[in-house]
Amino acid sequence: MKFESLGFDEDYAEQCASNDFGRQVLHACSNSFHKEAGLPKPRFKKTIVEVAHQPLHEPRESFYRKFKVAQRIAVELNATLVWGVMDDDFFLFPGMWRGALSNREANPRRVAFWAIPKPLKLIKYPRAKSLAEYNAFGIARELRDRGVDAVCFQYSHLPFLSKQFNWFMDNAVAFRNAYNAGIKSLRIAGLRLLSEGELPLWKVNDDGSKEVLFEKDFPGKRIGFKAVARDIALADFLNTHTYVSGKGAASSYGLVTEFVRNELGLRKPTTVTV
Repeated sequence: MKFESLGFDEDYAEQCASNDFGRQVLHACSNSFHKEAGLPKPRFKKTIVEVAHQPLHEPRESFYRKFKVAQRIAVELNATLVWGVMDDDFFLFPGMWRGALSNREANPRRVAFWAIPKPLKLIKYPRAKSLAEYNAFGIARELRDRGVDAVCFQYSHLPFLSKQFNWFMDNAVAFRNAYNAGIKSLRIAGLRLLSEGELPLWKVNDDGSKEVLFEKDFPGKRIGFKAVARDIALADFLNTHTYVSGKGAASSYGLVTEFVRNELGLRKPTTVTV
């Protein structure tokens, strides 16, 4: 295998394959997704190359470019390319619905994408239960048609990630200090400082609405990770070897993620920006 071209380390790849619980959940969630989307059963290898993105409606060519790069890396590493379908993000961006809903129907709002029903006029994937799922099924099938062999799973279908939740609870002050210091040091616009007692997490309600979580709060049955926390939590959960990021994320919250990892001594997956 050609590790030298992107600086990969073979021993590190073996270390990244040791999370049995994460692998079991990944297998279950992706098997369900592939079955519902009408895709072949996913195939798994030890090493994980991760891409995370919202399931946009009929995305542009630049969307697929990131997956083509990730596919090349996965082949080079003899790894599994995993697409984490970010259907738990707020339903705010036109790319999520443009072409599927009118502006009036969309009325972008601060609820999770998975809570937006699938419009009746979209009939191609009858097993899709939401607009996010409909979009994700279409993208997954398009990826396969383009020769990209991705194992897909939805964030909204993950169980309560207690290990990762407990880490943020146990390290709330250290994380908050590092996170706030990163935003100030890097001067990242659009990211709000965490207030006293605030966690980088959401409490997610059954209707898809979200509430900021504080250390004193009971999380409920479903939580969501904010951007930087999500990068850290999912990389730990999946034991990601390589994370393929878009330029937008890499130049904003991705920089804060790297700052926090350095400050707290957290394991850092190799990051490739497309």
